[in-house]
Amino acid sequence: MDTTKSHGFFLATFLVLMFLGELTEACKLMRTQFTGVKQDPASPSYMNINIFSIQPVQVFKGPKLVKNARVLYSPESQSHCGYLHRGRLIGEEYLISGSVVENRLQIKLCDFARRWDKVSDKQKVDLKSVVDKNCSTICAKL
Repeated sequence: MDTTKSHGFFLATFLVLMFLGELTEACKLMRTQFTGVKQDPASPSYMNINIFSIQPVQVFKGPKLVKNARVLYSPESQSHCGYLHRGRLIGEEYLISGSVVENRLQIKLCDFARRWDKVSDKQKVDLKSVVDKNCSTICAKL
């Protein structure tokens, strides 16, 4: 029985999955300031979408799109996993995670959001080395 072919197939499959995993990593992690919120007039009738105006301060993980982002989308309702911003809209910085879907930066209830002044000095130092790490690993330590 020749196992070389099956081993080669599994190795090729593994490499493709690893490569795709890198391409599809959806997590974005940034320090930002929320500056406003309004409802998206193009929201579907069954789900209102909030558009948060943001000012990125520092991007720890994410492409150029994230660095240039000025808006963040989220369902209005928590029943649709919408993010509810509980802080002031001006003056406070937040560490947030989110994802890019159809070239739109999104944050949802299950994503991470913490006031920047609540992130410890050690955690802030650790954020400088998150580029190659998975977001669930990063946020679990915060």
